[in-house]
Formats: sequence, C-alpha cells, structure tokens
Amino acid sequence: MTVAIPFSGNGEFFHVHPQALQVADIVEVSISDTEVLLRYRRLDNDAAAIKRSYEAALQMLRQNLANLKTSADPFNLKLEGQIRQELQSRKAKLLAIANMVEALGLPIKRRQGVPTTYAVPIKKRKPRIDRLQGPTDKVQLEPTLDLEEYENILDIMRNMVLVKQGVPWY
Repeated sequence: MTVAIPFSGNGEFFHVHPQALQVADIVEVSISDTEVLLRYRRLDNDAAAIKRSYEAALQMLRQNLANLKTSADPFNLKLEGQIRQELQSRKAKLLAIANMVEALGLPIKRRQGVPTTYAVPIKKRKPRIDRLQGPTDKVQLEPTLDLEEYENILDIMRNMVLVKQGVPWY
C-alpha cells in the first residue's frame, strides 16, 4: 500500500538529516516534487495498523523538519555576518595590495588612449521582415524572415542558453 503526503517547498530538505533525527518503521520512502510517498507491505488487512504507522510517520516527518529548522536557523542568522566579514577581509586585502604599489614610490606609467573602464558597444540590428507577394483577395499572407536573420535569432538563443547555464568555456 502506498500513502502520499503532499507538501510544498523544496523537497531536497527531506534528504538533509537534522542533528536530532527520528526514524520510523516505514518499509520504503520516496520523495517526488510535491509528495512524500510511504510504501507499506503488509500481509494482513489491518487498516488500523496502517493508519497508526502513517500517523507515526507523519509525526516523525513533522518533528524532523522542525528539528532541521531549529538546526538551520542559527546558521542562517550567522550567515550574513560571515559574508560581511569575508567581504571586508577581501576589501582590506585589495586595499593593502593597492597601498603597497603606492608605497613603492615608483611612477606608474599609464597607457595612452586606454579608458579606465570599458563599455561594450551595442549595435542593434533591425531584422528585415518581408511580406510575401501574391494574391491578396483570398488569403492574408504571413510575414517572413530572411534565412540569415532566422539563423541570427537562433544563435542569440543558443548563446543565452549557455549564459543561463553558466558554461565557463563560452
């Protein structure tokens, strides 16, 4: 018999063990995107026993999630401070490097004609959209794209997929 318990949120938290873990006598558990599935194998038809097992498992899940929250909350509260400390440490290190270069007392030769910042030039393309020529009394013809423009659109889409995936070699 399989019992489905719906949930909302991130199902990956069911794979994280809290510091105080409780276990139950469930034969098999699986997690989908929206449900916890409890599978029981019983030879008898004792509905009351299955209901007791289900209620015990549900209580165990609730308790383990509460224990996980209790474990995670202090970590989450400290996280912002740790990030700020790490950023301040990194900033201090970079400033120390910059001050060391200044402390050398040597003139720094700047290259001529090189901007201190760089802006990527944006060149907008305007695709050419043609209307097909033909009989206009019967059928309204759809606009068409040149094959070169179509390939350019596909290239842009492929590039955006790589950007979204975070591929480092692109």
